[in-house]
Amino acid sequence: MKMKQIKLFSLLLAFCLCINLCAFGVWADGGCAQLGGVDYDSFSEAAAEAVANSETIILLQDCPAEDYAVLSEGQTLRVDRGSYTCSVRSADPGYDISWSEDDGITTYTTIPALDVQYLVSIRDGEDGTRSVSRGERFTMFVHVSGERMYGLYATADYDSAALELEQTAAADGFYLVQKDGDVAAGTVTFAVLTTAAQTDQDVLRLDFRVRESAQAGIYGLSIRSASVCYDRSRDGVEADTGGDAVQLLRLTPSVTPPAARSGLTANGSAQALISAGSTDGGTMEYSTDNAAWSTAIPT
Repeated sequence: MKMKQIKLFSLLLAFCLCINLCAFGVWADGGCAQLGGVDYDSFSEAAAEAVANSETIILLQDCPAEDYAVLSEGQTLRVDRGSYTCSVRSADPGYDISWSEDDGITTYTTIPALDVQYLVSIRDGEDGTRSVSRGERFTMFVHVSGERMYGLYATADYDSAALELEQTAAADGFYLVQKDGDVAAGTVTFAVLTTAAQTDQDVLRLDFRVRESAQAGIYGLSIRSASVCYDRSRDGVEADTGGDAVQLLRLTPSVTPPAARSGLTANGSAQALISAGSTDGGTMEYSTDNAAWSTAIPT
């Protein structure tokens, strides 16, 4: 009986030891990566060997975030990732990591980091305030200027009481990957991306219609919270645009001019010389000498 207890205890001890060894990486199932037929528990170690000998790493499992490869300027790392993930970073803060895929092999290289200020603007072919009329349809383009630009994430705000957003579409060379918001409230958030680096480019088309019920006045169309993705190979790397873009729209008021009254004859009382005019863009005033103005009809 004691012999059986000792054997059982020994088996349990061996099993627990096996579990602990696996948990701490002393005994891993094939390691994290393979290089030249040799398994490596550390992706960073395998990467250093691969870079030094211009070899290709084969990933055997997902590599933990704290186990990453480091590349210096001019170095290249080739990885057969399969369905697994790994992390590669630059040793020099002046460089970023760029990657490309070819025939199942991912190649990581260093590229100079950008120090670029992007300018986001609203382009409609006109400068300053644009005049519009009720029922008119017009198109605005969100425009981005800057180097190596792969996408834009931003929010468009407009006065929905006066403007109706009929259509939102990516400009040529881009595709719309997200559009959220409350169009009825005059807010739409969008993400636009491209597969090839662009510079100085229209990225989004906004088609508006001026509502028939819109009141005369000045309305703003703005782009806010904009950020530009400058490297599609790195998630979440963005450059702030540094400000809002605003386009002002002037809705010209409707005016019914006063008309001179005819056939007036003296009757001993003051008579109105004109019929009243009207406007939905303010208050109409009258003057007989271009000096004194009043809402009273001249007599």
